[in-house]
Amino acid sequence: MTHTTHACNYVDYKWATHTKAEYFYNETFLSARRIVSRSRYWFQREISNHTLHPAVYDMLTEHYCPTDWQQLLLEWPHKALTDPNRVAYTRDERAGEADRQTITTIGKYLTRHFTQAPDHLVRDIVAKYTYGGSTDITTDPSAMIHAVQNGPHSCMSKDFSVRCSDGTHRHPYAVYDPELGWGMAVRREGGDILGRALVYTPPNEPTSKVFVRSYKRERDSRSHSGADEAIEGYLKGLGYTKQQSWPVGAQLRPYQVARHEDTFLMPYIDGGEQHVTEPSSDGIMCIDEEGEIDACSTDGMASHDGRCACDDCGQRMSDDDQHRVGEDGDRTVGYCCIDNYTCAIGHRGNSYCVPDDEAVCVDGEQYHTEYLSENNIIELHDGDYAHMDNAVYVDSQDAYYLEEDTCYDDFNERNEVVDDCVELHDCSMCHSDNAWECTATGNYYDENTDHVEIDGEMYHPDDAPEPEDEDEDEDEDEDDKELTTPCVNT
Repeated sequence: MTHTTHACNYVDYKWATHTKAEYFYNETFLSARRIVSRSRYWFQREISNHTLHPAVYDMLTEHYCPTDWQQLLLEWPHKALTDPNRVAYTRDERAGEADRQTITTIGKYLTRHFTQAPDHLVRDIVAKYTYGGSTDITTDPSAMIHAVQNGPHSCMSKDFSVRCSDGTHRHPYAVYDPELGWGMAVRREGGDILGRALVYTPPNEPTSKVFVRSYKRERDSRSHSGADEAIEGYLKGLGYTKQQSWPVGAQLRPYQVARHEDTFLMPYIDGGEQHVTEPSSDGIMCIDEEGEIDACSTDGMASHDGRCACDDCGQRMSDDDQHRVGEDGDRTVGYCCIDNYTCAIGHRGNSYCVPDDEAVCVDGEQYHTEYLSENNIIELHDGDYAHMDNAVYVDSQDAYYLEEDTCYDDFNERNEVVDDCVELHDCSMCHSDNAWECTATGNYYDENTDHVEIDGEMYHPDDAPEPEDEDEDEDEDEDDKELTTPCVNT
């Protein structure tokens, strides 16, 4: 295929504008599709039976150009018939003619073709097309608290009932009053709450929509809740931006705790800024770095004593005992729990502490599993990890292997697992499925090399055993007949 009009020529393969992306898709990609469909019957079959996978379409028309868009076109990725959450694609000409597709995950496919796309973008697109359930935003205070208590686990999921000075028992999330701009995105499937994220829109700035973190229900309900990529993708699509902290001045509804004049109802505030001002004359508390109250406790209350609670176990700790953990430093743990964390290299090459089960060791360095590809770390076929420079992608296996475990298949012109290949007579390598062995010499030849078959064995023509002389065999047979023919008296 030689159609190269308006090919990607950006250094980082990122579209400068949405218009350029649309122009490339409509004028180059689709034009090339028409040309290819006229010369390859199997490609016409694929585009007739399947639409381009929506995740690939989103990336093409909104974000990045693929590293090799012609190859992507020929593969024509689409939703797998056996699993709509996975991608099916035609690996090469031979697979197309045999109507044989390779199935892989959406994330692996996008990462292979859009090598410059950041991990977080790939995760958002994958989440958009794989996660179940439906997501909406609620501004009902009782629904928000219900989602916290019955959804993904966090330090605020407990059945709080803090008695306030007015005699009413409340959950700490009551301070997030929707009248002050707060709401919650909730992802549900059936009757289950699978994910949640607190959101904030300043009443006087309706376009400044933000969130700080999301929570996703894990299989082990007691384990640390990771980010809910589906909700985060949903919110970003609505114009929300993810921030490290709530904006200074974000308002909270104050409730004084009964019998404690200097103690207020207060949730653990996610993000880097956890200081809150005392109630103003108009009855409002604000998140502010100059605030006198530390909102870093997990017991549902906050005061001026300056002592926070460990986010993991709830144990009180002094300032000297506190350790910031997580990508954004939005969680605080004490000496009681810091041993459960590992310092790892993550986003933008920065190092920070993550839970032990979110770090992998590669060549003596720890890496955050959320940003492996950003740091050129890939997962191998056996679940281990390696640096990209030490690994080779084997297309036939749809997986990476250590370079030392692969070879170049000269016959098929692609990388293969060395154990699946044989060395031919001319020292080149070939996949064993495309080679045969000469019985006489033990040499291997590719399937295009002529052979002679004798008694079910395969021989190279130069090494085949000489056939016996048929004339001599006939003479010997005649002699045998003369010797065995009895005399007849006439």
